[in-house]
Formats: sequence, C-alpha cells, structure tokens
Amino acid sequence: MQSREAWAKRRYEPHFLRKVTNSSLDFARECGYISNEKHDQLTSKCTKVRRMLGGMMKKPNAFIIAE
Repeated sequence: MQSREAWAKRRYEPHFLRKVTNSSLDFARECGYISNEKHDQLTSKCTKVRRMLGGMMKKPNAFIIAE
C-alpha cells in the first residue's frame, strides 16, 4: 500500500521519498527480513535524518564554507 501512496504523491518530492522509504521498510518487515523492533528503530532513524536534511535545506547558508 505504501508504494501505491508513493506513486500517488510523486508530484511532491518530500512526500514521495518518505513513502518510498517507508514502503521499503514495511516490505522488509512483511517478508521477515527485519523484526518489528528493527522496523521501528529504522523508521525512527529515517525520520530524524529527514528532519535534519529538511533543516539544512531551509538554511543552506549555515552549512556553506565561505571562501
């Protein structure tokens, strides 16, 4: 289902990427590649990374090295 939602949200890059990431983790869990606990851990880490990247994208000058 997440993959279908990702396709529907493909006009909005952040939504598309979030859905694709979530669907990959959901697929891995459903196929038994990862446990529910590992799924939760990875989903939490992905959320944190998305927030950090979003902050960097909103204020890129704070991360650019001035010459």
